[in-house]
Amino acid sequence: MAKKKSSGAGGLLLLALLFGLGAAYKWCKENIEIVFVALIFVFIGLVVRVLLNRKAHRDWVRHLKNKYRDDEVVTGILNAQFWKGQTQEQLRDSLGRPHAVDSQQLKTKTKEVWKYGQQRKGQFSLRITLENGAVVGWDQKA
Repeated sequence: MAKKKSSGAGGLLLLALLFGLGAAYKWCKENIEIVFVALIFVFIGLVVRVLLNRKAHRDWVRHLKNKYRDDEVVTGILNAQFWKGQTQEQLRDSLGRPHAVDSQQLKTKTKEVWKYGQQRKGQFSLRITLENGAVVGWDQKA
């Protein structure tokens, strides 16, 4: 296959970018007060966001402790773990809603496969099998 010749547009783009950065630097230097105030607002916004995230996390932990009344279960959920015997509700709290679910209603039990981490259509990195609402096994691909 023949090599495509460059049109030189890349050089022009780089030149325009450098000119734009130079103009932006000049504007910032001339309007340092505005830049300073804007940076203060950004900083305050980031601090508020961190504080709200911490509060939401504390509320979530409190909710889980009240719901399950078992520190081991709460720790596992907070660490996004799954284990044999884990209930559907605990699994949903731990990993979130699955991307897809396959269900089978058999005579003596209900079997579901919860699928997480879609790689491509029909391919998932994690499949967790539940029987009668409890985890019985999983298949995890690296």
